[in-house]
Amino acid sequence: MSPDARHRTTPSTRRPDSVAALRRAFLNAGYTFSAVREVLGADETLLVLPHQVPLANRRLGDGPLGTLIRLFLVDGAVTSEQATRALAPLSLQEAINMGVVSLGRSRVHGAIRVIPADDFLFASDLDSVDPSDLAPDFVMGVTESSRLLARLTVRRPVETALDMGTGCGFQAIFAAQHAERVVATDVNPRAVAFARFNASLNGATNIEVRTGDGFAPVEGEAFDLIVCNPPFVISPDRSFTYRDSGRSGDDVSHELVREAPTYLRSGGYANMLVSWIHGMDDDDWPAPLRAWVAESPYTCDAWFFRKGSYDPLAYAVMWNQRLALANQMPKYVAAVDRWTRYFEHLGVAALAYGGVWLRRRDSERSRVRVDELPETALSLDAASELVRLVEVDDRLEGLSDAELLERVVSVSGDQRLEQVMRWSGGAFRTVDASLVRDAGLKPRAGVDPPLAAVLAAVDGSRSIGQILERAAQALGGEPEAVTAQALPAVRELLSHGFLTLT
Repeated sequence: MSPDARHRTTPSTRRPDSVAALRRAFLNAGYTFSAVREVLGADETLLVLPHQVPLANRRLGDGPLGTLIRLFLVDGAVTSEQATRALAPLSLQEAINMGVVSLGRSRVHGAIRVIPADDFLFASDLDSVDPSDLAPDFVMGVTESSRLLARLTVRRPVETALDMGTGCGFQAIFAAQHAERVVATDVNPRAVAFARFNASLNGATNIEVRTGDGFAPVEGEAFDLIVCNPPFVISPDRSFTYRDSGRSGDDVSHELVREAPTYLRSGGYANMLVSWIHGMDDDDWPAPLRAWVAESPYTCDAWFFRKGSYDPLAYAVMWNQRLALANQMPKYVAAVDRWTRYFEHLGVAALAYGGVWLRRRDSERSRVRVDELPETALSLDAASELVRLVEVDDRLEGLSDAELLERVVSVSGDQRLEQVMRWSGGAFRTVDASLVRDAGLKPRAGVDPPLAAVLAAVDGSRSIGQILERAAQALGGEPEAVTAQALPAVRELLSHGFLTLT
C-alpha cells in the first residue's frame, strides 16, 4: 500500500506529553537497535523488503516489541487491541491524533517509519520499494549516508552547531549531545516538521529548527560545528527534495564547500558529504575539491575522503535501481537513459562520492589531506581518531626535520603486519608486506626492506635520528642518504598513526 493510500501525515508535537508517552512506549517494549535487528535478522539498515515480510512476521510474536516493529518498520497491520497494549501509556486515539498511526476498517497501520539508532529514535515518512509511490517532499529516514556522516563528524563540546539540510533531524540530534545549541535547517517544510518531532521524541530541547534553503536561514551567524548531508546526487531530475538539489551538475556540493567557511568560527569544523565530477585520471579525483576550497576567502585546512568513483552509466544505474527492484522496467530504462544523456551533455568522465572536513584557521597557512574511506563501515569512534591525527599533523607542522630527528617514537598498538608469501626457489618468500590499522580510516602502508629496517629499530626509547642511524647500518647505506630518504616516510607513518610521538 502506498503512503498516499494511508493518508500521509506529519507527526504532531502539539502535545509534548503525548510525544513523551510515545517514547515511553518504545522504551518499555525494548525498541532498541540491537533488539530490533536481532528479532528481524536484518542488517544495519533494518530494511525488510516485501518478500521478507512473511518471514519477519513469523519471528515477531505478539508482544509489544513485535507489534511496534510491525507498525513502524515492517509495513504491517495489527488489531486495535494489540496497538493499544503496545502504545501504552499513549492511548490509541491520541496516537491517531498525533499522526503516528492510522485506523483502517478493522486494523491499525503505522503512519510513519521509526528507526532506532544508538540511544535515539528517528521518525520519517513510510518508505516504498517503488519510488513512484513517493511524494516529492518525501522525508527520508536513516540511511547509509546518515551513518557515514555521523561517524565522520567531530564530537567535542561546542557552543553552537548547525545541521544544514537536516531531513529527519538525525545529525542535529547527535550534535545536540555535545553542543549547547543546535540550529537545524531544511528547505522542505515536512522535513522541518519531522525534525521538530524527532527532537521532541528524543528529549533534545536545545535544537532550533528553521525553514530555508542553504545558508540563508543562518545568514550573519557563525558556528563551531557545521554538519551537512545535502541533496548531493548529481541528477537531471527534480523528483525528490532529499535527493535532487535543482542545481546543475555538482554545483550544490561546490557551493557548500566554498561557502561553509564563512559560517565557521575560528577553529570550527565543517563535516559534509558531497558528490563531484572529476576527470578520467583516477589519481586526480581530489583536484575539483582542492579548487573549491581555494575559492573561499577564509583559510581552512581540508581533508577529503573518497568513498568511491563511478562511470556515468554505473552512477545512473545505482541511483535508479529501485525502479528495477519495483519491476518498473520501462521507467528504469528511461531514467538511466535520461541520466546518461545528461552526463554526456555535461562532459562527465567520472562521478565521485565522499566527505569533506574543513577547519577554519586564523593563519595564512593551510593543509590539504586526501584519503580513501575503507570499504567496511567506520567504527563509532572513527571521528575521535581522525581528530587525533589532525592534532598530530599540527605538531608535525611545527617541527623542522632537525627537531623531528630528536623526538622519540613508539609503534602504535592497534596495527598488524600482513604478509603475502609465495613459493619460489625452494622456499616461501615474502612478496608483499603491509601495516594495517583497525582504527579511524583503517589505513594501510606498504612495507619495503628499507622501511622494515626502520621499524625494526623502533623500541619506544630511541629518537628518530637514532632509529635511522641503526636502519642505515642494517641496510649498509650512508646515514645522511638514508635519513633524507626515510624521514618523509616517517612523517607519513606518524600522520596515519602507525608511529606515535612520545
